[in-house]
Amino acid sequence: EGLCMGVKINQNLSKDEVLRRPNKHWLYDYLHTDEIQYGLNLDHDHNAHEFFLGRLAMRQTLHYLTCKENVNGGMYNLGPNSSNQTNEYSAILKDDYGRPTVPKGFLGSISHKRSTAVALVQADKSNCVEMQKDMKGVGVDIEDIRKTRIAKRVLTSTELIDLGNLASVSEEEEVLLRFSLKESVYKAIHPIVNQYVGFQEGEVTPFDDGTAKVRLLLKDADSDSLEVSAHWRKVDGRFFLTSASAKQN
Repeated sequence: EGLCMGVKINQNLSKDEVLRRPNKHWLYDYLHTDEIQYGLNLDHDHNAHEFFLGRLAMRQTLHYLTCKENVNGGMYNLGPNSSNQTNEYSAILKDDYGRPTVPKGFLGSISHKRSTAVALVQADKSNCVEMQKDMKGVGVDIEDIRKTRIAKRVLTSTELIDLGNLASVSEEEEVLLRFSLKESVYKAIHPIVNQYVGFQEGEVTPFDDGTAKVRLLLKDADSDSLEVSAHWRKVDGRFFLTSASAKQN
């Protein structure tokens, strides 16, 4: 699906702490001024914390991918206080659907859980063309395995019957895993369908090798026109990390 990287910060990125050190907080070494201001304008500290974490993860991933593939030639994770700032720098905020506004030439998705955030980025030159930018998408999700209180209503009757076939995952954990896979899939297809997709409008079947089968059951869109792939893994024995990519045939 692309390159996925994570960031873990063992401190609270509170708005008060950033405001006490205008232009001097370490976030200014890594984030765009507009990103910091966007986070400061959010209603609650935990929302700002998650926003900052997500942008840090996204910029690390973009920086690595850019250095390796040199798609756009920019270092997208460098903030205004960095001596390596480039003219390619741009703010990664949110669009009308809450999706990260990644630079042209890339597809991207973000997920976060408290002190951890992950970003999935795929280099895609077709995204530079306005007509084609909504024909593809990627999605990522991270879930804490210790927090397994996910209602089984997120699964279809077929999925409920199929529970219990993973060697390294309990049935309770598998409900969470399938929930996470659906989150990634829905993030991936949303730029294409641009509509709400319910949990009953798709089925995911995870396999022990980290792959997953995806079957879309969309009510108001052509499921057959979408090609979706998905993967999953355990991280540090604590998290489920899932990813998905989608394109319209």
